Amino acid sequence: MATTTGMAGLLAFAPWSGALAAGGDETPPRAASPIADLERTTPPAVVEEAAPPRSSEDPTSFTSVIEMDAHAGESERIEDLLQTVPGVYVRRFGGPGQPVEVSIRGSTGAQVVVLLDGVRINSAQTGSADLSTIPAALVERIEVSRGGGSLQRGSGGIGGVVNIVTRRAGAKQETTVGAAAGSFETWQASITQTARLGESELMLGYDYFKTSGDWKFEPISGLVPDEDDEIERINNRSEQHSGLLKLARDLDEHTRIELIDDLFYSSQGSPGLDLAAGGEQRGQRERAHLRRTRNVAQLRLEGVEWSAADLGLEGIDLLLGADICFWENMTRPLINLIKRAQRAGVKEILISDPVRSPFEELCEHFSNNGRGEVLDWTASEPREILGQILKIS
Repeated sequence: MATTTGMAGLLAFAPWSGALAAGGDETPPRAASPIADLERTTPPAVVEEAAPPRSSEDPTSFTSVIEMDAHAGESERIEDLLQTVPGVYVRRFGGPGQPVEVSIRGSTGAQVVVLLDGVRINSAQTGSADLSTIPAALVERIEVSRGGGSLQRGSGGIGGVVNIVTRRAGAKQETTVGAAAGSFETWQASITQTARLGESELMLGYDYFKTSGDWKFEPISGLVPDEDDEIERINNRSEQHSGLLKLARDLDEHTRIELIDDLFYSSQGSPGLDLAAGGEQRGQRERAHLRRTRNVAQLRLEGVEWSAADLGLEGIDLLLGADICFWENMTRPLINLIKRAQRAGVKEILISDPVRSPFEELCEHFSNNGRGEVLDWTASEPREILGQILKIS
């Protein structure tokens, strides 16, 4: 309990009496202080313990999200997209396929936590993570949180956190193929497949990358390049294979289990630096080689417990939605929201849409479990429009 006093009481004054204004000795009476009237009692404050928010939801972290669908058709690598984020600097140790690390707000690579689907992939030897080992074709989005990462992700997140989220499993059967080519025998190809497998949702992906990296350069003699000589970069070949498997299934209305397995293998030469040494190759190493393998596997069990009061759906029997299925990545959140509404006691849900692909996936999901019915609708004014209504009960 606290008592506060307003400052207005210190500024209050009594009017002068007529006798004092005429020069008499009579002391004017004191005016009643308004301080007593300004006293008030504040209710007690209750402070409860709360878990720290995720980095992507923490406003003090200044989080940026890169949606990979916005860069579809572009031959961009993960490091190229991260370079566009404010406060982020990418350090490259060679051409494509060579190690890459990220710095946030001037930090070292070891001071940035890099996560792959929530699993930390920073090297135990160097402390940093090599972003060249993650193909963009298998990524759905990148979350970059500047600062505040140590609280949520443990030690090492002084600069921030980079969370790379791979493509999700989906019930809709869809195949995506991509390919790119460049100089110095550089090739990249990828294929992803999503489909329904019984009651489960499946996603398979594979990405291949190779380059010879045999570019020309001017060797350094002392502190300046030797413009009279030009040699070829040797032993700079790089080859990478990446695979992704996701298998997800809803156990009930509010519980989901998901298996994720990300496999990476690379084989690359390590020519080293030009050390101004003599000889035809000027100090480049011809036989040094590096092979790396990474396998990140996890089994997730997700469940959310909501009450009708939490959702604001107490006493609601019917929910109506229209024109809400316009993004591919909205299907899964809508499915979860509908299931929570049903568990909160909503008896019937009607969703109308001009039959776009996310809506079709939503219809397929609830039709397969016997809870959805698809109805056709038409409108003639102001022009002829066709669509469908998903009725869920």
